[in-house]
Amino acid sequence: MKIKIYTLWAILLIGKPLLGQNVTLAMCLEAAQKTATSTKQKEIEQELGKLNARVIQTGWLPQMSLNGQTTYQSDVTGLAIEIPNLRMTPINKDQYKTFIDINQLIYDGGASKTRTMLQDLSSKNSLTRIQLANRNLLQETQKIYFSALLAQENRQIWETAKEEILARKSVLETGIRFGARTKNQLDILAVELLKIEQQIIDIRAAKTIAVEMLNLLTGMKLNNLTSFQIPANIQKITPLSYETYEMKLLQNQQSLIATTEELNQSKLRPKAFLFGQGGYGNPALNMLKNEFQSYYLMGVRLNWDLSSFYTKRLNQKSSQLQKELILQHQSDLERQLSMQYTKMSEEVKRYEKLIEMDQAMISIRERISVTAASELDLGTITATQFVTEKNAEKLAKQSYLLHQIQKLAFLQDATLLFDSNSSL
Repeated sequence: MKIKIYTLWAILLIGKPLLGQNVTLAMCLEAAQKTATSTKQKEIEQELGKLNARVIQTGWLPQMSLNGQTTYQSDVTGLAIEIPNLRMTPINKDQYKTFIDINQLIYDGGASKTRTMLQDLSSKNSLTRIQLANRNLLQETQKIYFSALLAQENRQIWETAKEEILARKSVLETGIRFGARTKNQLDILAVELLKIEQQIIDIRAAKTIAVEMLNLLTGMKLNNLTSFQIPANIQKITPLSYETYEMKLLQNQQSLIATTEELNQSKLRPKAFLFGQGGYGNPALNMLKNEFQSYYLMGVRLNWDLSSFYTKRLNQKSSQLQKELILQHQSDLERQLSMQYTKMSEEVKRYEKLIEMDQAMISIRERISVTAASELDLGTITATQFVTEKNAEKLAKQSYLLHQIQKLAFLQDATLLFDSNSSL
């Protein structure tokens, strides 16, 4: 689901108490995203990916090392024959050397390129995990929002019922003053008012809990006076899609396995280097010249690690097993998503039918309550009978409200879960 951006709203909402102001689901979801650490985590992960890629690329830079050594050996090279008119200075048994080695990689069998691909996939995998955590956060925010909304709308029903009972109570009090009604009927309404007050206290507490949890998740300053708006009715459930973040994680794992196979193949290939060494020592390259001299040498080196062939078949078998395991996970996930979607879809259909019946019952119950109120005023029915009819009306309205909000909750949850265009 593409969440609408309410930048100005987010600035106004965070850090400022919302006394009696209207708050929408989209505003809460947007605030939750802004407050969550996932945005910062994305930035850090992207920066880490860039840094690690640069580290891998340094493998193509000349590798240099400065070395020094001094040795003493038990014997040295010498000539066992004497040559007339040629006097040779014996080579010292103590030898000294300081030198710098330079190696330049010119071919690595594709290892550096493959490592860069692995790093990119690893970063992509981490970002997908962050998006999954963000979606779960939005689902939790959405769930609590609907809890607050249900408590708010439920309280309105009870407040309306309270006003109706108070109105009937006033009529009865007038009748009692003129001796037309008994005090017993008034006591029945008084008890009903106390029951209503108890319900309102419970509902107020439920909303307070939901509001405090929303404040923690969104960073907003909501309170019991905040009015939660009913989201616009979604006409139909989002089509089933297997491109969820859980599935993307498995797809990323497949790519990681394939790229790791390429890296293992690159280890079977030889590597070529240009190398050079320059130094100063006694002796230098001329072992027969017993004096300190500077020297250098350069060339091409080929390195082929044949021990990589030891694990070739084992690595291939391991990769094959990992692929099969991921395919099993994908199959299980598709089945779970299909079951979840079927459940959501059927629940939405069920609530649509229940809502139609609720509307019909409310219409009938309202007519019955109006008639009962008139009959109570005239004294043709008792307060108990009136309360019974009024409670039936309340239950019908509560049922309608509950079914309507539950239907919306399923539709919104399906959008978050199955909408592949969701920008989290």
